[in-house]
Amino acid sequence: MSYKKILLGAILLFSIVSLQASQTNGMGNKGKFSPFLINSKKMPHMTKLLKMNWQNKVLNLSAQQKEPLLQIRKRTMKAVMELSPQIKKLEREIERLTMQRVSPKDISKMLDQLAQLKAEASKVHVKCIHDTLSVLEPTQVDFLLKK
Repeated sequence: MSYKKILLGAILLFSIVSLQASQTNGMGNKGKFSPFLINSKKMPHMTKLLKMNWQNKVLNLSAQQKEPLLQIRKRTMKAVMELSPQIKKLEREIERLTMQRVSPKDISKMLDQLAQLKAEASKVHVKCIHDTLSVLEPTQVDFLLKK
């Protein structure tokens, strides 16, 4: 293999890796903020899915389902909205201090605090999913998760 082909291959590989890193902010999350510890499609945002499909005739939510679902959404959003600003602020501070070469030992307590806040938000998320699933019929859950 010629030197030019190897060099061209290396440049191409570097370009692809750089593009992917820039698109995902180096962390695989495409630069989006999440207050949760687990961010996967297997942990859906049920209240968001319901909001988008509230009047959907196929989903067919009954009046008896809508009231508890609204309460779940209200409780969940309130809790997450209280935690999110704290999490964002702490993340920014940790990022800033890390890039200023502050010792990991000196940042350790802030990391523990961040983990605790994200754990609280994740518990809210898990409870939301659990409570929502207890209100919906299995066919309704299947419909929402296939959207």
